[in-house]
Amino acid sequence: MFRQDLAATLAFRRKRAGQLGSKMRFFSAQMEAYLTDDLWLSNARHSNAMAKALAVGLRGIAGVKIGDVPQENILFCELPMEMIRGLLAQRFKFYHERWDSGVVRFVTSVATSQTDIDDILQAAWSLAI
Repeated sequence: MFRQDLAATLAFRRKRAGQLGSKMRFFSAQMEAYLTDDLWLSNARHSNAMAKALAVGLRGIAGVKIGDVPQENILFCELPMEMIRGLLAQRFKFYHERWDSGVVRFVTSVATSQTDIDDILQAAWSLAI
């Protein structure tokens, strides 16, 4: 440790972060499941495909600006402010207000279904300028 004033709390912090040998079995069980039959790869491919489907669906909407089709499960794009407000009012979840006005970040996951993508696209099209 470089800061001796933190030494007294180190054991607690290590335990809380799950870095004890006795706790590693929980992490190991999850990792074993992810690595079996390439589950991790299947999950990643699904997440990435959902982001791509969202990008393709948003691309034709007036006022929406999208760069390249995403290669991963994150899509940055620019939406009209009215659309952002409308989507938020309909309880869609995405990151906004962290960048320039109108820039949003959508993050898909293994839990994102094609129905989820269809729902947000339908809402976005209905809110188009």
